[in-house]
Amino acid sequence: MILLDQVTKTYRGDAHPALDHVSLHIEPNEFVFLVGQSGAGKSTLIKMITKEEIPDSGKIIVGGIDLDYVKKRYIPHYRRRLGVVFQDYKLLPGRTVFENVAFALEIAGMSNSEINKTVPKVLELVGLLDKAKKFPRHLSGGEQQRVSIARSVARQPKILIADEPTGNLDKLTREEIIDLLKKINDFGTTLLVTTHDENIVNNLQKRVVTLKDGRVVADQKIHGIYRLDGSGKITESLKTPTRRIVRTTELGKRPINPSPIQPVAVAPTPVVAPTASANPVRTTAARTATPVKAATPRRRSARPATTPVTAKDPRRYRARRVI
Repeated sequence: MILLDQVTKTYRGDAHPALDHVSLHIEPNEFVFLVGQSGAGKSTLIKMITKEEIPDSGKIIVGGIDLDYVKKRYIPHYRRRLGVVFQDYKLLPGRTVFENVAFALEIAGMSNSEINKTVPKVLELVGLLDKAKKFPRHLSGGEQQRVSIARSVARQPKILIADEPTGNLDKLTREEIIDLLKKINDFGTTLLVTTHDENIVNNLQKRVVTLKDGRVVADQKIHGIYRLDGSGKITESLKTPTRRIVRTTELGKRPINPSPIQPVAVAPTPVVAPTASANPVRTTAARTATPVKAATPRRRSARPATTPVTAKDPRRYRARRVI
């Protein structure tokens, strides 16, 4: 779904690259956290995917589209395939909640009848159907972020990028936004979320990619936790309890005793002499002594070689009449 191969980007005047040979592959319907300290390269990587920036080298493929071949005039059409959620919401202050969501559909060329059917469903998904006629200034920060999410998913994109979606929100509102993103991911949308919230990352335990100095220093495919250095050190509060693994037999019926095997004295088995039987078993020697009947030679080989057999041989006709 998203593929970055050896992507490098250096801004003019910087001594070190913002992205240094970054390679990353995100599968469809995956939920990925992108973490790292400020200046690690998270925003630059997002801009590469949305084609706000062009890499100095490397390859970027998003949804089967090679971004090297997307011309400048087609960039708006490409971005409509993506959903982007910003930290500062970027809502239109002079439009209502309904109109903010409908605006994204109008740009996509959707008819008014389709917009009137789609917007209420999207607002119901984010829990803002009762506030469709309110303006952004009348909403809380969490509600404005939900409007931003609704506007991003209204076109049903396959990829949703959320850049610090919970940065300006309180703890309870952050959890509501993350639950909403999980619901969107359950519908089949691929999510890439940048965040500094350690608790959210550790609670969800999704895939976690760590950037440091423009490089991918850690990529935890499953049960990921918040790491900034990529050293693999886990704090005591995050350690998984050690489970005792018991090996079983091949059939899995009972466990094998892991303790050392103690030698056990075994009495020798007595040898019993064979007894006479009413029906003695024939030995191999007796069977081989039985004469074998010689195989009867084939009729054709028994005939003289000088007498050819043809279809008009009178002997064959006489044999048929006798039979």
